[in-house]
Amino acid sequence: MTKRYPGEVILARWTVDSARVRDFTQRVHGRYGASPFRPIDLLRACEEGSQSGLEVVCRDDAVFVGQWCLAFEYNVVSQIHLESEWVLFVMEWGAYDIPVPVPSDQAEAARIVRYYTQQGEEENRQYLEARQRPTWSNRLLIIAEAHFAWVLLGLFFIVLPLFVLLLGLLHGGRH
Repeated sequence: MTKRYPGEVILARWTVDSARVRDFTQRVHGRYGASPFRPIDLLRACEEGSQSGLEVVCRDDAVFVGQWCLAFEYNVVSQIHLESEWVLFVMEWGAYDIPVPVPSDQAEAARIVRYYTQQGEEENRQYLEARQRPTWSNRLLIIAEAHFAWVLLGLFFIVLPLFVLLLGLLHGGRH
């Protein structure tokens, strides 16, 4: 689990006042209803901060809302949108999403959304660049992706039987 620590590099920080936290909590309950994908722990953190306000801290590896944490290391964030009442983190290519409250002045939230979007685009560009390099592993991966059924059949009917035959020959007929 991602933890807060002294000396951490904070990219953005804002405080959401108590009235806005209560409004956010009510909107999130309305949005998700009884859905199994409602952010229960986030809502719990918001309810704890509904009287005094809530601090949102953005690092390069996580977003903290009070005591709750969205760690990018363990979650696939595919898109980030800034909306009037929250920053919406779309997870697992649209399987579910997680809202994070924003303050009344959304300038800092807009800046962090731009930052995270640029970081995601740069990581994707680097991945595609590495994937296009003419290496043996990339060539083998292209073949395996294009002919997955043949590769799987070859593994079970050629490679594994040859491996068993080789083990039998190496051990001789020992009992």
